[in-house]
Amino acid sequence: MAQQAASESVLIRTKLLAPVQRDVILRTEALAALGADPGRRLTLLRAPAGWGKSSLLQAWHASEAEDRDFAWFALDAGDNDPVRFFTYLIAALRTIAPSVGERTIPVLRAPGTSLTDEVLPLLLTELEALSRSSVLVIDDYHLIDSAEVHEAVETLLEYLPPNLEIAISSRTEPPLSLTRLRGRAQLTEISTRELRFTVEEAEKLLNDSQNLELGSNEIESLLERTEGWPAGLYLAALSLHGRADSKRFIEDFAGDDRHLVDYLTAEVLGGQPDEMREFLLTTSILDRFNASLCDAVTQTTNSAQTLREIETSNLFLVPLDDRRQWYRYHHLFAELLRHELRADQPDREVDAHSRAAAWMLEEGLQEEAIAHLLRAERYTDAVDLIAESWYPKAASGGQSTVRTWLDSLPQDLSKQDARLCVARALVAISYGQLDEVEAALDSAASAPPPPGPFFDGFNSGPHAAGILTISHRWLLGDLGGCRETAMAALSSGEAQSGWDSLARIRLGASNYWLGDSAEGISDLELGRAGSKASSLKPAWVSSLGLLAMVWIEEGDPEVASALVSEAREVIREMGLAEYWVSAPTHIAAGGLLIAEGNMSEAIDELKRGLELAARGSGPTETAYGQILLGRALRLHGDREGAKQLLAEARWTIDASVDPGPVVTSLLKQEEALEVTVSAPFETKELEELSDRELSVLRMMSGDMSQREIGNQLFISFNTVKTHSKNIYRKLGVSHRSEAVARARQLDLL
Repeated sequence: MAQQAASESVLIRTKLLAPVQRDVILRTEALAALGADPGRRLTLLRAPAGWGKSSLLQAWHASEAEDRDFAWFALDAGDNDPVRFFTYLIAALRTIAPSVGERTIPVLRAPGTSLTDEVLPLLLTELEALSRSSVLVIDDYHLIDSAEVHEAVETLLEYLPPNLEIAISSRTEPPLSLTRLRGRAQLTEISTRELRFTVEEAEKLLNDSQNLELGSNEIESLLERTEGWPAGLYLAALSLHGRADSKRFIEDFAGDDRHLVDYLTAEVLGGQPDEMREFLLTTSILDRFNASLCDAVTQTTNSAQTLREIETSNLFLVPLDDRRQWYRYHHLFAELLRHELRADQPDREVDAHSRAAAWMLEEGLQEEAIAHLLRAERYTDAVDLIAESWYPKAASGGQSTVRTWLDSLPQDLSKQDARLCVARALVAISYGQLDEVEAALDSAASAPPPPGPFFDGFNSGPHAAGILTISHRWLLGDLGGCRETAMAALSSGEAQSGWDSLARIRLGASNYWLGDSAEGISDLELGRAGSKASSLKPAWVSSLGLLAMVWIEEGDPEVASALVSEAREVIREMGLAEYWVSAPTHIAAGGLLIAEGNMSEAIDELKRGLELAARGSGPTETAYGQILLGRALRLHGDREGAKQLLAEARWTIDASVDPGPVVTSLLKQEEALEVTVSAPFETKELEELSDRELSVLRMMSGDMSQREIGNQLFISFNTVKTHSKNIYRKLGVSHRSEAVARARQLDLL
């Protein structure tokens, strides 16, 4: 396991290191455009492959004239996952400021988090604390086609603190607001015009670095034919080694980049020994590699020596660490090698990906292994590995990667594996794509038993479909449907699993908000006990918060307070502070603070609860939180804010399939109170309170709980609840604090 962890950390580390360049040609004119500019937010290097974008960035990084700190993030295709993208971006920033990400990373990995609304504000706050001016390099941005990543990067650029500049290299113009940045003079652009080699730079490359001893006419001719293209010049230099008639060679090629590359690559590869050529072609399928990985892919034992020979001969090999253990090929050269391999030896390409996958698996790198299996079209093996890997990946925020895996499989194959149907359903739930959930669950229920085990806690496709249908109904606000499906799932005869506690929790919550309080509380308690005993700690937290909300409505703040305290402890221990399952706890805490008359803190708690609820809670707890926040704002004197929250609660309830009578009634009471409070208070004839009700009302003005009031008056807890409800009805209020306030207005206290 230690070896696995070490290998993974090395692979991650290589994405965060500037390439180690040898014999770099000093690009004086291009570097001059990159000098520090306090008003600049973005430097964009945009040019096709082989124009030296990464080399120029590395030279800028190493320049003696540049005293800023540099953070480096080298992209690959897997970074289209927004969570992975920003995990690496933050890791890059941590190389220059270790404190960056301490608050942001937990939020980033929480399911349902909004990058632009929640993650980036925290990250920007942390970036403001950078002690030194810095540059963040994002290399190969053209590999990103995720609209969510583009939107987040654009937001980052818009609010970037003045102590940080972003430098992006890309083959294409990124879909960012470049026009706005140009208009504000916040953008420096480097294109082929600035990257084109001059005669002096070409001479340094060809004669000083490559020792070719070409004459000035030959250099100028070669420069003209390559149009100053650095990669073309470099390939030509490799082809010219050992030729007696360099002039004739230079005259023999011309044309655009594609033809020039094809010609020169054939020359470079054609001049290699067969063993070296096969090594280059076979290892070209790897994004990054070391000797051990190359040995596995090429089925040889001398890769370390071969890599040293390639580096010595300057064959487009880029070291990725100071110890020269990890490498990659220059992107252009790698693409050419892959093209050659795919055209001439497609079976070898498939075999190479298969062997790379086996090495990755042995090193514990499952995500990389899946990518190679998919490229090798070994879909059956990929299915088993995806089934094993998707749940922990999705639980840590990698839903986008899981969706990419599923979309890469043949549709018929993925629909015939119940485990993958479950994965697709849960990913759709996490993205709020509720219209896609039902079809995935139908497939899960009807698919034949999978060849391997479920790794997510379910027992079978039908069991998973039953449990997840409950959550689907809950998220639609269909409490009747949720109750029906939960009862069916729990009585299905399937072997029990930890997920059954979630079914019990949803059943209890549905029963309560549908008006069956006793049955609801009983089921919630059973779900609480079951989730506590299982590995589903998020469900445990959810049950505690939901129960606390229930006991607030039942008029027992003492029990509700104990549940909130227990939930907070579990949230802290399990690191669930940023997960939406913590929303009910904050909402319940806000309700308790309202009862205590502490509106300011209640408003903060409720806003936090609704912020978390927006990441994945159902409409019921969301509407309840909106109603409570509207109440707190009204009692705090913010009538406009209260009206807005009640309108939001009305929309939430109206959009629900079957919200049940309880939360609907609570909203109607608050709406009625809002109308009453908005008008001047007029004393109107009230139904007279009984002597016992007056006694209870007087004690409500203190801080005694309902149980303590009952003990003081020698009556039962249930009798106190009955008197309280009568008091609320007669005074036209819905809560204890409102009853006390209204009683004082009426001189009853």
